[in-house]
Amino acid sequence: GSTITGNVVAGGSADTLILGGGAGASFDLTDLGSQYTGFEALSKSGTSTWVLHGTSGTAVSKLDVDSGTLVMDGAELDGTALTVGSGTLNLASGSTLTSSSADISGTGGLEGFVTLVDTGTTWNNGATLSVGTTGDGRLQIANAAKATAGETYIGRGSKGTLAIYGPVSSHTTTGDFHAGFNAGSTGTVFVSTGGMLKTQDAYLGYKGGSNASV
Repeated sequence: GSTITGNVVAGGSADTLILGGGAGASFDLTDLGSQYTGFEALSKSGTSTWVLHGTSGTAVSKLDVDSGTLVMDGAELDGTALTVGSGTLNLASGSTLTSSSADISGTGGLEGFVTLVDTGTTWNNGATLSVGTTGDGRLQIANAAKATAGETYIGRGSKGTLAIYGPVSSHTTTGDFHAGFNAGSTGTVFVSTGGMLKTQDAYLGYKGGSNASV
């Protein structure tokens, strides 16, 4: 491990704070904007598991989970475009994530994975949520957690899965919901007893060659 004493100041216009390595560690989001300043993006790399605590002192424009596991444990982060590659993002213990857009697409044959658990855990995605665009992706919501999106694509160009486990866990789309969109894509949706999937219009297998399973 390592300890940083003093401030870390980024001076560019597209600077990224990277949480990496092979050993587990934790990071207090309240240090963003105070000890760590000038960073526009936050990224998780390496095989390690990093645990985020606290409320971000400043919004970041981008959050990437390229590999390993990033856990939000009662944490709050907002104002970000989210990309999950071959890593795992776990929101738990009443965490709140606010994103402008999100794409969950694995790389290198691995699946991108986002999971929400526990009462009070919420993910508010203002615009498009895509699960399985250029690679396979999975979104799992359980134990009364809640997610919202402007538009939702489960299987946009690859294989996408949405699983909602009750009771009262939910995913709400204020616009259109698609399971299987482009040719060659497969969208799979599972909602257990007590879980809720809410939307305006729902499309199952939108374009020729796409597949949907609900």
